[in-house]
Amino acid sequence: MDRLHIFRPGCYVAMSNTQVCLDNADLLATAGAYDPARHQAPLVLGHPTDNAPAHGWVQSLTASVEGLVAELGGVSDELRLLIEAGRFKKLSASFWPPEHPENPAPGVWSLRHIGFLGAAVPAVLGLDPPALVGCACGSVELAGDPIEDAARRMAGLPVVAPLDFAGAEDRAIEHAARRMAGLEV
Repeated sequence: MDRLHIFRPGCYVAMSNTQVCLDNADLLATAGAYDPARHQAPLVLGHPTDNAPAHGWVQSLTASVEGLVAELGGVSDELRLLIEAGRFKKLSASFWPPEHPENPAPGVWSLRHIGFLGAAVPAVLGLDPPALVGCACGSVELAGDPIEDAARRMAGLPVVAPLDFAGAEDRAIEHAARRMAGLEV
């Protein structure tokens, strides 16, 4: 299952331009109160006011001294591809304040959504960039030759095995590899 480090304790300036401080006790309460049956936080692009469209869901939250970690489920292939392509290198957790009327767990900070950010600067700096594992989009990372892997991607084929130029499908790979190397095709 995919996991993301989404927040760490500290004081931050929210999008509303107000300072918000959450300590370890707040994050422990947030993780303990998270109940997908009441509200399952979606994965979204940016910070949409309507939390849509969802590109996946937070299954559970855990808290430690490092902060909140979200376990994800149902992550869309579209989001995986956008992250793999480097389009969304930052993330930002959105919370309902304890007293907010829509808060599904009144009295604690509740996770509203996890926004994946393109060029926007998140309030919480220094989190690891999103890296989703278990990609269902057809490619697997190998410790192979990066040029050969790139050639497979350019040819529209998954990176699942070392190149074998004897196969018929590998003609497209060889063509792409030669183009990348500046050789005649």
